[in-house]
Amino acid sequence: MIKNNLKFIFGSLLISSVGFSACVSTDIEQPGQPIKEYGDQLVINLQTPKHPATRADNTHKLRYTAKVYHLLNGTDIDLSSVQRKEIIDNGNSQENNVIVFKVDPDEKYRVFIFADYIPVESNLNDRGEYTDYYYNTHINSDYIAMNVTPGNTSSSKIDRAFFNNDYYDCFSYSDTVHKTILKKELNCTLQRATAKIRVIETSENKNNFANLTFQAVPFVSQFNLTTGECMLSQSSTQGLSSIQLNEFGNDDENELFYFYTLAGGKNSDTKHLERLKFTVTNLQGKTTETEIEAQKIPIQKNFITTIKGNFVAEEVQEPVLDLGDLILYMDVNNDWEGEQTFNPN
Repeated sequence: MIKNNLKFIFGSLLISSVGFSACVSTDIEQPGQPIKEYGDQLVINLQTPKHPATRADNTHKLRYTAKVYHLLNGTDIDLSSVQRKEIIDNGNSQENNVIVFKVDPDEKYRVFIFADYIPVESNLNDRGEYTDYYYNTHINSDYIAMNVTPGNTSSSKIDRAFFNNDYYDCFSYSDTVHKTILKKELNCTLQRATAKIRVIETSENKNNFANLTFQAVPFVSQFNLTTGECMLSQSSTQGLSSIQLNEFGNDDENELFYFYTLAGGKNSDTKHLERLKFTVTNLQGKTTETEIEAQKIPIQKNFITTIKGNFVAEEVQEPVLDLGDLILYMDVNNDWEGEQTFNPN
């Protein structure tokens, strides 16, 4: 078995922005309904994220989930007071999506909004809600959780659909609102709540690729909407023994695979992922094992982290050649904010 040497190059570049149950009140609002000028209304105008609107094809639709909590003493969230409403994105980049709540005046409220993808065939359940798929939004708290098995909110086993799946992208917004006797209107632009991890083959050996298996995959499973902080970062091995990828994630870019993780901002306490380990087998049966230790892969919401290296062994006889360095950096659109180079050893 060949093992990769490690060398890390870190840079950073921001992607352009695009973008909870006791006593729960849930309604499905139809976009475009006229809004009356009542003083007890809290009107939320949701700016349609540009990129999600174009990606929501005939297999998925973008769902907005809005929750409003009364703040006890103006500061503490009252979990028993939640109102929840959902709408499906109207698909019109020139028209806002609108959700309306009725709340008591002269009180403070915490507003959480989360946008995620659900299959286009998703229907309303008996409670008038869409079933969660990639994310669990029905937690009666101020955070959401990733489903590593799509459609299963209780499974901790990673499913094959976790990889190479852009529908794990998601968007969030939170704010504290003081409701007066007048109608309150919020104009909300959601921001991406994920980071994307890409693994790229840099050699000419991609045609010698047979399959890829995982031994450990890191991700952040929860995201706190109030603070924008990551929660419960972990490296999981559950379910991985049965997952084998037999083709590149994006063949045109020599992309072996990619996946999404929830992430915080640049001041988040969770700035790196746990351990990533995978093995690539070539057509001659040779294996290349790559392991990146915990706290080496940087993450930040609205950023892409790209890992580049020679992961596929070439077709050679003994002696086995050194596959070279493993390069890791954050990159998109070639518009760098900065770069730092170091050797972790």
